[in-house]
Amino acid sequence: MSDLNLSSLTISIDLELEIGQATASQLDWLDDLTPELVALLDSHKIAATWAVADPARSAATDSILSSDLPHEMAVLGDRTWLGWGAGGSRANRELARRISGAAARQISIRTLVLHNESSFANGLQLSELGIRTVRQPIGHEVLRPVSLMGLAKGLAVAEQVQRLTLPKWWSWWEGESQLTARCRQRTLLPERATRHLGLDAQQLCSAGPRGLQRLANLLEELCELRSRRQVQLLTLQQWQERRVVAEKRAA
Repeated sequence: MSDLNLSSLTISIDLELEIGQATASQLDWLDDLTPELVALLDSHKIAATWAVADPARSAATDSILSSDLPHEMAVLGDRTWLGWGAGGSRANRELARRISGAAARQISIRTLVLHNESSFANGLQLSELGIRTVRQPIGHEVLRPVSLMGLAKGLAVAEQVQRLTLPKWWSWWEGESQLTARCRQRTLLPERATRHLGLDAQQLCSAGPRGLQRLANLLEELCELRSRRQVQLLTLQQWQERRVVAEKRAA
């Protein structure tokens, strides 16, 4: 079976805590956790999309790029790094600065991940800046939905991003996640479907070591599905590239 006929699943990680709300201990924990998280994904041969505010300056970048897998770095777009009420010209300058800074380190940015609001993506010169994919915020924490009418033609939009559920650090017991159960039961994806999974830094800090264990269980189930050729596990950039190939073949 051609890879283009397989169901697709992407995994993206928003690796920034809320500005002004993060504690020093959370920041330290996240810094220590990131290499472990990269190693966990690498051990399962799964590449993910890692979204940070500024890829050229992020403390996580070196750990991610040291992997032998084709992990993707993305810009995490958030109103807070623009300031409320900032116009489109400032947003374009900020996004361009982050993309050019990454390019200076030979990091190619093709994906804009939206953290908690979608509407400010409208009007940005995304195609001119090399952006090919826009990912909606995880779950339903969307202040204002993105207007597809405001995006340039040809951009792939990853919508309905499902949040990966992790146990709380302090919880005594929490059973198998629904997503893991669906993987185990082989009911996660219908044929040729696409699903986007998302995980954010706040979840990782709240879950602690138990979160990594649950994530490891899920990754094992996903690997089993992949070995049976029931799903392909992709970064957002890989998903977009396969979309382009499929559209060209259909034309």
